Parts: sequence; structure tokens; C-alpha cells
Amino acid sequence: MSLERMKEEQYHDDPLLLISKYLNEEATAAEVAELEAWVLASPENRAQFREVQRAWALAGTSENRLGVDAEQEWEKIKPLIQSNARVVALPRRRTWWRVASVAAAVVLIFSAYWLLGPTATSELALAAAAQIEAERLPDGSQVTLNQFAQVRYREAAGQRRGELAGDAFFDVQRDTERPFLITTDVLTVEVLGTSFYVDARTAAGETQVVVQSGRVAVRTAEREMVLEAGEMAIYDKARRNLRKAADADPYALAWQSDSLVFDATPLDRVVLALQRKFHRPIALRNPQLVRCKLTTDLTGLDLEAILRILAATLQLEVQREGEKVWLDGNPDNC
Repeated sequence: MSLERMKEEQYHDDPLLLISKYLNEEATAAEVAELEAWVLASPENRAQFREVQRAWALAGTSENRLGVDAEQEWEKIKPLIQSNARVVALPRRRTWWRVASVAAAVVLIFSAYWLLGPTATSELALAAAAQIEAERLPDGSQVTLNQFAQVRYREAAGQRRGELAGDAFFDVQRDTERPFLITTDVLTVEVLGTSFYVDARTAAGETQVVVQSGRVAVRTAEREMVLEAGEMAIYDKARRNLRKAADADPYALAWQSDSLVFDATPLDRVVLALQRKFHRPIALRNPQLVRCKLTTDLTGLDLEAILRILAATLQLEVQREGEKVWLDGNPDNC
């Protein structure tokens, strides 16, 4: 038996128990060291640890948003996980709903093929915490989740369907036989193979769809339109109005590229880019401040540094109300 194999065997007894205790901040220093060694023992261990972390993050956002009987599903899949991955089930905790949610998330994240075979409908739940997450879907499509975004994806009945909460970029594998649909709380985007960004953050007053390549169809209850590469659709939630923008927001993917380079950019677009990048509510107290334009490079700076630069450069006042940040000032001074 190889040394690497021996190292892997050493930490195979109950990794889920160790992960559970670690995520609950209940692990001792020795258990943390043991878990770290197990994670580093093989790429498979690292992948499994990451999946359980993601399940845990998803569970923390809702008591049972996944809509399944978590206890029943966990009992069904537990023997398979133990026989195939050689791990044991998570222990019961006083906060029963969190364990149930984690179990449900793990059921969805571990491929449905494990349980039902290759002909079954596959369903996947993905969630990002306070960082960007890039994942490949079962059909080969790539999804990049911005902070705190969630996607539930499934393949069934000749379609590929995803439900999005938050904002994410999709690079869809072309398949003329199976359309790819992304649904938010207010609209649906349908494609065959293309790349596009959807901003469906709940707190935002608008839902936006920006097409990077190919073409997409955007539908609401009232209207449908087709977007080509470089075009953008905006849905005003208050007015229930879908319209095509004259030009796409060039900073829509600044959060993904980590580039905040502005050149005579209207302040409202700067603010929107900062909202997406830092996931903080930022707004203009004086609507006339949209006349202000910014030319500078803010790449790599934290939000507090950026706010100080905006205040000094455009003679603005930064006001705070809890988590919300207001920018106020006289547009004639910008």
C-alpha cells in the first residue's frame, strides 16, 4: 500500500463528523488538525470537503428552502454515501432544521446519478457565501456566482432549467435539442448556447440581463424580447416594465473581472458597479448626482477606501444608515 493511500485511509473513519464539528466551531485543535490532514490527503477529499462547505452555506440561508423531506432523503442516501465515499452521516444537533437543510443540500449536490442511475433527472443546488464561486454544471455549462447568489439547476423533459436568486454569469454549452432556461422572481431567460449575466438581486429595484455572446430571449408576464450580443434588458420591478437599454452596462461584470477602471463614467453606474462588487446597499441621496462623472482606477481597493476617494474627488458627503451608504452633495461641485 502506498504512503498516499495509507494517509487517506487514516482519515476515512468519519470525515463528515469532523467537518460538521468544524463548521459548527465545535472541533478541538486536534480534530481541526486531523480534518486538515484528511482534506490534504487527496483531491477527492478536498472536493468532498468543498461540497459539504457549500451545502452548509446554503443551509444557513434558509431553514428548508429546498422543498424536500430532508430527513427522509438523508436516510435514503446515507448508505450509498457510506459505501461509495466511505464516510458516515452527520450527527443530529439541537438545531434540527440546519441539519435537515444540510442533508437536503448534500442530497442535491452529490449527483443524483449515485442514487437513481444515469437515466434519472439530475438536480443540483449551488450557493456562494462571501466570495465568488465558479462551477461547471452537469451539461458542461459554466456558472459564476457572485457573493451570496444561489442557483438550483435540473435537467428534465428535454430542458435544462435553473432558478436564480442573486446575480450570476452563465456560459452555456450549446445544445439545440435542450434549451437552457434561467428563471428569477420576475423573468425568464431562454438560450441554446451563449454567455450572459443576470442581476436578480432582491434588494435591487431592477432586474438586468446583459448578453456577452450569442442571443437570448427574455420573457416576463407582460412582454418578450430578443437580445443580441452587447445588448441589455432592464425590468423595472415597481412599474412592471421590461425595456431594452440603448447600450449595455460596460461595468456589469466588473465584480467578476475585479476591474474598477472608470473613464468619465456617470456616478450612478459607478454606484451600481460598487453594489455588485461589495454587495452593500449604496445610493445617491441627491438624484441630480447622476450628472457627476468619475475618471479613476479603483481596482484592488476596499469599499472604505473607495468611499473616501469619491468624497474627496467629487466633493461628496458619505452618510450611513445601518448597512446602507448614501452619497450626497451638490452636482455643480463634481
